[in-house]
Amino acid sequence: MKFFVENQEIEKELNEIMSLIRLRMNGATVDQMEKAGIVYRKNYGVSLEHLKAIAANLPKRYDLAERLWFMEIRETMLLAAMIVPHDKMSLVKAMEWCQKINNNDLVERSTMFLWGKLPFANELAKVCLSHHNKWSIALAYYIIGWYAQLIQSTDVRKLDDMLSYFHDTDDFIILKSFAFAIKKQLRVLKGGSPLLEEFLSKCADSELKNLQFIGQEIQNELDFVRDL
Repeated sequence: MKFFVENQEIEKELNEIMSLIRLRMNGATVDQMEKAGIVYRKNYGVSLEHLKAIAANLPKRYDLAERLWFMEIRETMLLAAMIVPHDKMSLVKAMEWCQKINNNDLVERSTMFLWGKLPFANELAKVCLSHHNKWSIALAYYIIGWYAQLIQSTDVRKLDDMLSYFHDTDDFIILKSFAFAIKKQLRVLKGGSPLLEEFLSKCADSELKNLQFIGQEIQNELDFVRDL
């Protein structure tokens, strides 16, 4: 647990934010997420639309965003990702924040709002890939995918590097995030590579059902971008 020096102004802001969150809480959404294996320390089931509306009226300050993130509540963490000033983040701070990510919902949402938009996104992805933790690995792949889309730039070497370092697994979370990164790169490249063709053939011949599934997803994306 991260400890903060008491600040009455921030405490007041946090209480006001929590009041808005409780006003929009949705127990049915929480139940659905938990049945899908998405578990937070605390989850109010507030929709992204409502969270975006709340974020639009919050000041873009690092101190407030940091406090929101380390409350480890789904809604406050997503709000933190939405409002934190990117120029106030650093690789060290990002890694400290990322240690609190422990489910796929937070991997996907926080990357869309924050990690994939940071100027050091590629470096952050490399660090995350070096960790033997499925959430860090999944986060890295989502960062790579979103960053490629946001800057509309990638090349075949980056695609082939991902493929060459990939290790067989039947973990659906990792495979889903890997496929996400590949598909986002394909949208920018408008085509694949011989190494990708080898990978897709390997997926098709694999006895791992999840690997077969994501291989077909990537094949469908490749066919789509070739027809554009």
